[in-house]
Amino acid sequence: LLSDQSQNLWLALENGISRIEISSPLSTFTERSGITGNVNAIVRYENLLYAGTTTGLFVQDPEKWTDTPFKPAFGLTFPVRSLIVAEGSLLAGTDAGLFQITGKNIRKVESENSFTLYYSPELKLLFTGGSVGLKTYYYDGTFKNIKSLSIEGEDIIGIEVEKIKTGTLAEFWIGTRYNGAIRIKVNKNRTFTSDRFNKSDGLP
Repeated sequence: LLSDQSQNLWLALENGISRIEISSPLSTFTERSGITGNVNAIVRYENLLYAGTTTGLFVQDPEKWTDTPFKPAFGLTFPVRSLIVAEGSLLAGTDAGLFQITGKNIRKVESENSFTLYYSPELKLLFTGGSVGLKTYYYDGTFKNIKSLSIEGEDIIGIEVEKIKTGTLAEFWIGTRYNGAIRIKVNKNRTFTSDRFNKSDGLP
């Protein structure tokens, strides 16, 4: 055994030598680590790493770090598409709806599927997009649906913030699967206007 200046460990073997990068900051987790399915999202919540996959939600198991470091979490066994942390909770967008996890508790916020999530802490607005459109929730201790701030009939696949002007306006881009992009401008009183962009505007 030999440790070099880069903190690598060298092993002398019967048929050659091997180098082990014990100082590498990278870790690889596969099905042998307890995670199954294709990974769609990862996030750290309350010092634990969560992974959303096509087969459900998984979380680090601190008691089995050297064996199978991940285990299924909160009984979510359907595809998890998006994970974000907002207002002290973990939010999971899934094929079976939107779920809010706070500590060891879980509750279903919305039954319609949720493929993408975005939270604006300045406006305290949560956006969730899925195959039936865009919905928005305002946080005042709990997430409450704002029915007037929604887009129906669109398959939403992405939400990105463009800019936030303090005290006045927030602008967001909404990506759809079939009908281009939608730019929405949200005022602090939670009214909004929208503009649509498609092939006629140069989009593919």
